[in-house]
Amino acid sequence: MKEILDLIRASAVNETYKQKVMLYGQLIGSWRIRSIWYNSKGESKETTGEWHFAWILGGLGVQDVLYADSYSRDKYGITIRCYDIKNDVWHVSWMQPGNNEFANLVGREGNKEIIQELLGLKDKKEIWRFKDITETTFTWLDEVSLDNGTTWNVEQKMYGEKNYLTHASTL
Repeated sequence: MKEILDLIRASAVNETYKQKVMLYGQLIGSWRIRSIWYNSKGESKETTGEWHFAWILGGLGVQDVLYADSYSRDKYGITIRCYDIKNDVWHVSWMQPGNNEFANLVGREGNKEIIQELLGLKDKKEIWRFKDITETTFTWLDEVSLDNGTTWNVEQKMYGEKNYLTHASTL
């Protein structure tokens, strides 16, 4: 059993591709989250939670678990991010089955940020971004455009603060 878990979990970055995989590797650890959702009426809803990131698949992937403090475990979300060596992009899959949320994205490095573009959308564009990343903080944005990228509206913001280590060993 331990050998199988070692195939899934990784204790460190893949050294061969360290420069590339540190794009998401800089998020490894546990974060306290403050999340704000915005609706079209200008109203907002706020909650707090946790976001835990860990290496997987020989250090070529990063897995995370995200949840609000008030959520039951069936409402937790998980993301798998794997580096595509050949195409120099990240394949990203977000899943929150308890809320019937599933998204596939392509991740890449932007200008001092991580840009993740949702795939398969027909009537809008949507981007999830990590920005203002430091060793102890980041901002995550969910932005939507209904006019092919001319204007963008923020639907959700999350603020992360690191060194929140309650459940990291369970990943």
